Amino acid sequence: VKQMFKKIQTKIMLSVSILVAAALLSASLFSYFQTKQQLERNSKEQATGLAVEVKASTELYLQSYGNTIDRYSQDSRLIHYLRTLKTDEAKGLKEAWPIVDQDFQHFLELNKNAAVLYVGAETKQFKTSPVLELPEGFDPTGRPWYQTAKQSPDKIMWTEPYEDASSGEYVVTVAKPVLDPEADEVLGVVGLDLSLAGLSSMINK
Repeated sequence: VKQMFKKIQTKIMLSVSILVAAALLSASLFSYFQTKQQLERNSKEQATGLAVEVKASTELYLQSYGNTIDRYSQDSRLIHYLRTLKTDEAKGLKEAWPIVDQDFQHFLELNKNAAVLYVGAETKQFKTSPVLELPEGFDPTGRPWYQTAKQSPDKIMWTEPYEDASSGEYVVTVAKPVLDPEADEVLGVVGLDLSLAGLSSMINK
């Protein structure tokens, strides 16, 4: 009787152990899949939120420089410089340009990611801050950025990113025509080459 009782007891304990183990395994698997799904949902939500944040930061970053070019396109000193070139080139370069150049240089000192500020005139003069070495007879009016900007005088023009030949860094150009408010004609185009290194650093952070 005792042996039979022990056998029954052993079978019951074995059965109970199997049931407990199965229950624990089922609970563990259920918990695992629930946790996995929650983690996946959280990861997707975080990734989506980060993408939205990066997009907004990028747009704000680029918009600030676009606003700068928009402001310069309506700057009375720049308009005066381009007007003077039409009537007296020497006076425009000697008297009007230094005033514009001083403002450009101050802006570049405060904005390290802005590589170059420049103005191309309809009268074919081309001035940059800082000064760049250009080939003899360089004509800005024949450049793609000038022609593209001139086609839409009321809009800010952005180029696709490209590798700058001198620095090796990726840059974009933002440009806008400068209109004569009295004659309603294009006097020239003001542009800015913007390094993308600062934007990359911001996104990495």
